[in-house]
Amino acid sequence: MGLFGRLFNKPAAKLEKARKLMAQQRYAEARGLVADLDGDEARALVTEAEAGLVELNLEKAVQRARAGDLEAAQGHIEVAERFRKPGQDDLFEQAAGRITALQAESARDEIWGDLLTAADRRRRLGDDPGDFARSALNGAGAVRLYFGGDEPFGLPGIELEPRAEEFVPPWVPEAADPPKGADVGKVRAALKAAWPERLHGHIDAGGDGLIQAVVALAHRRPEAAVSLLVDTPEDNPVCRFELGRAAAALGSHMAAVMALRQAREASGDPFSVGELPVRVFGARCLRWAGARGPAWQTMSDLSEADRAYDPHLYIACAIEANRLDEADAVLETLADEDEAGPQLDAALVLRRALAEEVVRAPILTDAEKQGSPAFRKAAEAAARRLQAEVDAVLGALREMEAEGG
Repeated sequence: MGLFGRLFNKPAAKLEKARKLMAQQRYAEARGLVADLDGDEARALVTEAEAGLVELNLEKAVQRARAGDLEAAQGHIEVAERFRKPGQDDLFEQAAGRITALQAESARDEIWGDLLTAADRRRRLGDDPGDFARSALNGAGAVRLYFGGDEPFGLPGIELEPRAEEFVPPWVPEAADPPKGADVGKVRAALKAAWPERLHGHIDAGGDGLIQAVVALAHRRPEAAVSLLVDTPEDNPVCRFELGRAAAALGSHMAAVMALRQAREASGDPFSVGELPVRVFGARCLRWAGARGPAWQTMSDLSEADRAYDPHLYIACAIEANRLDEADAVLETLADEDEAGPQLDAALVLRRALAEEVVRAPILTDAEKQGSPAFRKAAEAAARRLQAEVDAVLGALREMEAEGG
């Protein structure tokens, strides 16, 4: 080592160079230079460098998340965690919040993109027998059991057919599509009659695009309504609700859930459009999207009046949430002539039978023992008994249909 090398490697020289590196935000190099030195000044520089490494890596994590590289973002977070110091919790929380917001924004963009794709597909290809739209635009709200879902032990699930009047608003007057002249005023007046008075200002703010969108919905063209409403302000509850209606008709249920949530947040309080409560429609969309837990939470929090709008949905959600007594209580209120009653009653009977099997063999709910001989034995016995229950229930339904026919 020459003279300059010896001079450079003196503690004072290392400290001086580390300070210069710190000024350049080269924290890792600065820390490496003085980490082995003794003395308060060296230790203070190490602490400062490590604090800088935390801030730098958290910022890089956010940048990588913004670029969509979540794996690299996680790597920067792990580096930051290695040097985390007391008092830096806020920095980590802020970074986590920014990354979560970026992920949510990315997910939102993907959901809206999927909605636009669905609208474009229907615009190009028209009505497809396999699309949700056909059922949505023509459904009568029938309730039936179906097999092939993901219910335990292959039990039948509950299918709730859409109601066409929820997607093709009956309160829209007959008008050309798109409306012209006096039709525009008629449709705007119908909108105001269907919506709460406190939200009428948002109807005016929606302009002709909103008027054209509801007419397109009335003409069974949800794809046109999506194009007219997708870029409307998120704080306009009328536009966002009608966007949610159109998205749901196209089978884009996550987009519908997002739009309806925006409508509720913008309105401040729950509302009904015509006779349709926004929270019931939201629960229906959540269930179609596969979010059964949130669908039940929404339904269980409804007012009695809103719940009465769709007792079938309430019963189905309660059964799926294993709130069997709540389901039974509302099932008892259905009229004898309600054709959905026997189907829902059958689903409830089978879910009670499943609950009895779990009481009989608690191992069925023990995830750690799945695959064990004892678990298989219990599952096979439960499957036999449940199949017998299914056969009995289906036989009873067939007898009722034969008597009614």
